[in-house]
Amino acid sequence: MASKSNKSTKQSAANSWPPDLVLLLDRCIGAKVVPDALRLAGAKVICHQDQFAPSAPDDEWLNVAGRNGWVVITKDKRIRSRESEKAAIVESGVLAFMVISANVGGNTLAEILLKSLPAIRQLALDGKKGQMYQIGRNSKPVRVR
Repeated sequence: MASKSNKSTKQSAANSWPPDLVLLLDRCIGAKVVPDALRLAGAKVICHQDQFAPSAPDDEWLNVAGRNGWVVITKDKRIRSRESEKAAIVESGVLAFMVISANVGGNTLAEILLKSLPAIRQLALDGKKGQMYQIGRNSKPVRVR
């Protein structure tokens, strides 16, 4: 008698992650726990420290992210209030997500972002550019600009 498989037929974010959709994690996100968790979920991830000097001004690396079509994830809430950084996001077409639960550890941060991956993916596929969203503990992106 054949046994039934316990595998879900529901497609996960990992199985449907577009190969050209890249998440650029700001240095405040860390380089181990969160990137590893997102990669395990199938996302293509670049860490800030792998591409830029630690002293790289935010507006410079945001412009590079926009030119490359990378989606930015940060915990730096001040990015949305600094004029040069807001201008870089809008003018270069960056889709940016700010995790507003900044005082959480790596595992909790990873959990928040893993739950938000389907929404991040959909917003990117919908062509949202030059926009900022905040993500709280509920993992739901809310547009702030």
